[in-house]
Amino acid sequence: MNKLFNEIGRKFKQSSKSDKLLVSAGLVLVLGMILLGLFASFVSPYGPYEMSQSRLSPPSTEHLFGTDYLGRDILSRMAYGTRISLLVAAVAASVSLILGASLGLFSGYFGGNMDRVIGLTMDALYSFPVIVLAIMMTIMLGPGVTSTAIGVGIALTPSYYRVTRSFVLSIKERGFIEGVRAIGAGDLHIMSRHILPNALPSLAVLASFNMAEGIISVAGLGFLGLGVPQPTPEWGADLKMGRDVLAYGAWWVSVFPGLMILAMVLGVNMLSEGVNSLFKLGVRRR
Repeated sequence: MNKLFNEIGRKFKQSSKSDKLLVSAGLVLVLGMILLGLFASFVSPYGPYEMSQSRLSPPSTEHLFGTDYLGRDILSRMAYGTRISLLVAAVAASVSLILGASLGLFSGYFGGNMDRVIGLTMDALYSFPVIVLAIMMTIMLGPGVTSTAIGVGIALTPSYYRVTRSFVLSIKERGFIEGVRAIGAGDLHIMSRHILPNALPSLAVLASFNMAEGIISVAGLGFLGLGVPQPTPEWGADLKMGRDVLAYGAWWVSVFPGLMILAMVLGVNMLSEGVNSLFKLGVRRR
């Protein structure tokens, strides 16, 4: 672990000013959001479900981000919503990483009919936009935090499959793999100890790219009413609620959830682009 951090520090020092700026700005935004979610109970002046008589109240000293049509404090809901959005997006990224990397590893290593069947299936899924697949999966699984995470995770799986399979095909016939095989190492040992570790840096950067896509997908499902059900604080659902009251001039109900989504996605993308450029991995987002 220390070797990894030392390598990151060395790469950071040798990088250009633009790369340093990308990584630093992205890290500040992402860490800020994570801290906001972790300490939501300390940051929030009210409970996320607490209602008051001040309905659709504009931003003021009492309610910094204003209130919604039920009198709930928007700042408090945004802080607690950070937990939900990050948790669902992180679980979705983990599900897709495990599924996609495993399928890509076995498909690329063994080839044959299994490779063709899995490849055709993944190509068919890849042809759909992520949000469309996420909607289909969520409709089949039903609304809820767990089903939303699994649905978005399955929708993101083809990206990991393609990256892992391409890496396996490029490395499995190299000399050091043949040498390990010659001394009696089994297929599972070769895949887990000599192939997968070399693919992890690229998969980690892809995971960060997909984290941003996962946040957008989770918010999109919430906006459509298919994601995390109300009254759970979630950015997409609260954004939809803000759209419904725009006719009353209550701009703050939709603006602040939108800004939270923008800040989180921007931070993750900047950090991912910076690390990708830092290590010259050449990973592309979907």
